[in-house]
Amino acid sequence: MITPRAYAEAFAVGRVSDVAIEKMVRVIRKNGDWSRREKIVAAIEAAARAHAGKSLVIVESARPLTAAQRAMIETRFPTQQFDQEYRTNPEVVAGVRIEINRESQIDATLASAIRKMFHKP
Repeated sequence: MITPRAYAEAFAVGRVSDVAIEKMVRVIRKNGDWSRREKIVAAIEAAARAHAGKSLVIVESARPLTAAQRAMIETRFPTQQFDQEYRTNPEVVAGVRIEINRESQIDATLASAIRKMFHKP
């Protein structure tokens, strides 16, 4: 089985064009990996960001952020260094969850605080 990372590395070697994308889609289907296409695309995006020297920051909040709130995020995570993705998730209740490169996480949500309050060791 070919890993998503292997697809990403193979895709990164060539020049990105419509033809290259069509070829990659054919290879993914031929290898029976179509069900894993989202993971493959995420791996390709991560490789492209790494090549550009950027990171991904995902900001999740219960409601859409205001322009002022987005500006505050962009101050901490400048667009020259970070690709930014904003998501709305009502389960957050209040506050924000910030994830960097799908690894590090800052969880300043009310949902997290409530879980911690009632968590028994």
